[in-house]
Amino acid sequence: MPPRGGAIDQVKRFTTVERFKADSGKGFYVQLHPQPNPYFITFESGNSAVKKLRTGHDGRCFRVHGGKPGPEQGILIHEAPHVGWVIGCIGPRPLHDFSTDGQNVPGNPSAKAMEELFRLVGRERSPFFVLDW
Repeated sequence: MPPRGGAIDQVKRFTTVERFKADSGKGFYVQLHPQPNPYFITFESGNSAVKKLRTGHDGRCFRVHGGKPGPEQGILIHEAPHVGWVIGCIGPRPLHDFSTDGQNVPGNPSAKAMEELFRLVGRERSPFFVLDW
C-alpha cells in the first residue's frame, strides 16, 4: 500500500470476467459502484462456495469489503475459467484474455492469474479501487 496521500502505482493489469446481469435479462445480481475511496480486500482460504467450483479446489479467494449492506458484502475475487463460475463475483485472467468458456481444470489461465494475485497482494488487507463500469 502506498504511503497515505502518495501516488498509486500500477503493478500489474488483468482482464476480468464478471456476470452481474441476470440471465433472464431482467435485473442485476450485484455490482460495486465506482467511488473515489477504495473498497478493501482480504485473503480467505477454504471458502466453502469457492471450493465447490471444482473438485480439489482449495477455496482460496479474496473477499471485497466496504460494499453496501446486503449482496455487495458477498462479492469475492476468485478463479473463474468460464463465465458460469461468477454470479456477482470477479474472476481474473491474463490481460486481453476475453474468453468466457475456458477449461475448468487446475492451472487454467484464470487459476494462474489468481496465483499471481496471491503473490502480489499476499494476506494483508489491501485497497481495491473500482474506477468505472
